[in-house]
Amino acid sequence: MALSYMQLLIPGVWMECLARSLNRILVAQRIARPQMGVALMVVPLHVATNYLLIHKLK
Repeated sequence: MALSYMQLLIPGVWMECLARSLNRILVAQRIARPQMGVALMVVPLHVATNYLLIHKLK
């Protein structure tokens, strides 16, 4: 079970590495608007996905 979980996490690791490095560059340059824009777009998506996966698929 842990092996299959880890295998499913592997594709996300690359995106996380890219996001962290871009975040550090933007923070060093004191640029916050792109991060806020992405967060504002992603939060509703996360809420909807969590609702569907937790409540609708029971």
